[in-house]
Amino acid sequence: MSKEIIIIPDIHGRTFWKEAVEKYPDADTIFLGDYLDPYEYEHISFRMAMENFKEIIEHVKSHPNCHLLIGNHDLHYLIGQNWSRKNWHWEEDIEKLMTDNIEMFDFIAIRELNGKSYVFTHAPIFKEWSDYTEMPTDIKLLQTQLRDMLKETANNKKELNRLFGRATSKRGGHDVCGSPVWADLDEAEKNTFVDGGDYFIFGHTQLDKPVITDNYACLDCHQAFRLDEDGKIEAITEKKTPDLPKSTGGWF
Repeated sequence: MSKEIIIIPDIHGRTFWKEAVEKYPDADTIFLGDYLDPYEYEHISFRMAMENFKEIIEHVKSHPNCHLLIGNHDLHYLIGQNWSRKNWHWEEDIEKLMTDNIEMFDFIAIRELNGKSYVFTHAPIFKEWSDYTEMPTDIKLLQTQLRDMLKETANNKKELNRLFGRATSKRGGHDVCGSPVWADLDEAEKNTFVDGGDYFIFGHTQLDKPVITDNYACLDCHQAFRLDEDGKIEAITEKKTPDLPKSTGGWF
């Protein structure tokens, strides 16, 4: 496996991931979640998004270098919630598809490059969230605990909703910060990332261009990215979707 890491942000039925895995077939590849619930303005039907999700799962089955994280638009099918744009017609099919392949999914991925620890999640992951949910603030302990819960999803739906169904008023919630599938980019300005990571990479907050800082990167701009062993992040596919509407602050 190559030392570089390919990062594939929010999918929502888009197919840019195919170009990325064709260009870098042997690279450690991390999908940041949100495979489903496409946007009408992109003219992607739910059936198309579902078929795309199945293709991703089949690809990962034959490529152990690819890893799937879970986003809010995936988790609500798995735990019986209705967080936004959920397609009830497909709920049972999606739950079965994810449950049958649950070993492929995770909430957190951690990678070491040149002595630096990189943490990948769907949305930013903060100590404040760990504190008010009484979860570990150490990233490795947290990863293990969440992974164990995910493997037994049927027995943990209520607890997974308690942990992950948390958001600020921006997303219709009442919490000080969002969960690792709901927190937004702007929350990183006032909250503290969990312990054990040197650099945090996430998606979830749609952008026209990536935001890359000294300690985190938000990459949800409809492109795939490459993280090299020196820590440089660069786009490897072109953005082919329209820019977000400025007057509304973009689509969630």
